[in-house]
Amino acid sequence: MPDAARIEIAPETDGWVVSENGRPAGLFDNRETAYKRALDMCGALFERGVPSRVYELPEAA
Repeated sequence: MPDAARIEIAPETDGWVVSENGRPAGLFDNRETAYKRALDMCGALFERGVPSRVYELPEAA
């Protein structure tokens, strides 16, 4: 079984950043759009048999 992918969304000054295993996957205007992208990524990974989880990170200080 492949390792689980870690998909993170985090607030930034210019919007919300989505990353997969530490690699940036996009910057979005709002939280809802960032979550939609993260869930789309989970779906694509699922189709390939790769488990994944979405984590929301707190705003950086």
